[in-house]
Amino acid sequence: MRAHRIQSQYSNNTSNRGNMLRRRRLITMGQPLLKSATLALICLLMACAQQRSDEAMVEQARIGLDTALSQMPNLPEFVTVDTIAFQFSRTEHEQTCYYARGYLVLGASLQAAQALDLYVESLRLSGWDLDTRQYETSRLLSRGNNEWMEVRFGEPGVDIEAQIDYEQIQRTYNSVIFVRLDYVLPSVGNC
Repeated sequence: MRAHRIQSQYSNNTSNRGNMLRRRRLITMGQPLLKSATLALICLLMACAQQRSDEAMVEQARIGLDTALSQMPNLPEFVTVDTIAFQFSRTEHEQTCYYARGYLVLGASLQAAQALDLYVESLRLSGWDLDTRQYETSRLLSRGNNEWMEVRFGEPGVDIEAQIDYEQIQRTYNSVIFVRLDYVLPSVGNC
């Protein structure tokens, strides 16, 4: 009977050892899966945090644009025909930039060159600085670190041509002035 008992304990020990080895193998095999799942979860959380951060920056740029648009000159020679705004982000050279862009389409009672000069002068009086690069049909301006503007006459740009009835606007006003205003984060100079 004693021999039987020893045999039985030996069998239990062997079977317990086998179970432990199987468990250990399962745990060992499961560790890479657990590590991979943990790593994937961390990456997902970081990506979600980055996306929330990007959305917050784009929203901050949009608020800056809204403020800038509300401060645009209101001159009797001009009628705001349309305002088109959108926002986006772009990464270049490991720098992510956040843009809020607004287009003002202005109908003017003046001839195009005269309207351009009058509007730009009004902007300069309200704190905008004229860029050194100037062209016959457009003027470039900036204010602070985050605002950049192009004021021009001529054809509408590709960003807005499908959204306005340019021919109708031309028939209604002596000239049409297009204002492109960008609010850029972290700054115009960095982007």
